[in-house]
Amino acid sequence: MENKLLLFLLLSIAGIFFLLILPNLLPEKIIKIEDIKNKNLNQEITLEGKLKTIYEKPGFQILKIEDKTGSIEGITFSNIQLKINQTKTYKITGVLEEYNHTLQVNINKIEEN
Repeated sequence: MENKLLLFLLLSIAGIFFLLILPNLLPEKIIKIEDIKNKNLNQEITLEGKLKTIYEKPGFQILKIEDKTGSIEGITFSNIQLKINQTKTYKITGVLEEYNHTLQVNINKIEEN
């Protein structure tokens, strides 16, 4: 009986460990801008594209993200000035939101590809 309890405990711990590690092992799903829909609202998405325009205001910046399929605005709430190279491709992760009836990405992370 004790062996069964120990086995179940070890399997439970292994299962929890696997569930915690699995998201870090799977590659992020990159979504094309043309595939972004209202069904993605309030979900975290990852895009790859070029950053074309930067509009800066105190406390936030608005970026235009473009890939081969379209463009979308992104907003980042930061006082850090971004150094963007418009010829390079970036991986952008953020939450899809709607503002003034337009979809935009509330950016959490920008990485150079």
